[in-house]
Amino acid sequence: MNYAADARAGLEQLAGLFDRVQAALARRGTFLFDIATPGRGGPDGSRSGCADTDAYTLHFEVDETTDDHGNATLERRMVLFTRDGDVYRRSDEVHHLRLYRAATVIDMLTAAGFRSITLAAYGDRPLPSGWIAVAATRP
Repeated sequence: MNYAADARAGLEQLAGLFDRVQAALARRGTFLFDIATPGRGGPDGSRSGCADTDAYTLHFEVDETTDDHGNATLERRMVLFTRDGDVYRRSDEVHHLRLYRAATVIDMLTAAGFRSITLAAYGDRPLPSGWIAVAATRP
């Protein structure tokens, strides 16, 4: 729900999605999802890192920005090397995300008729900073 692949993506479209999901769910049905929030880029708004396994090597850089209207976005650039026999294949990706405030998401779910709670973890796996999980139930 965060990906900004379409210029029309944003809060209005997210509210419409919540309305459609609520209408499609059976009574007491639960809509479980996670969403990136401001702070996903780290304390300074940018970070980088690397992961190295026997099967792949990944390098990423993340930059978070906020415009004059308070809308936060995140750009994540990744270079991935995957092992293919004795050689590695390189792929480059750039992801653009809109970051939504948790309170705004919960307010929108309430307006769509859900009862919602935020989760700090999936089971015993805590979510990283700038990320929330939501369990939204149709009454």
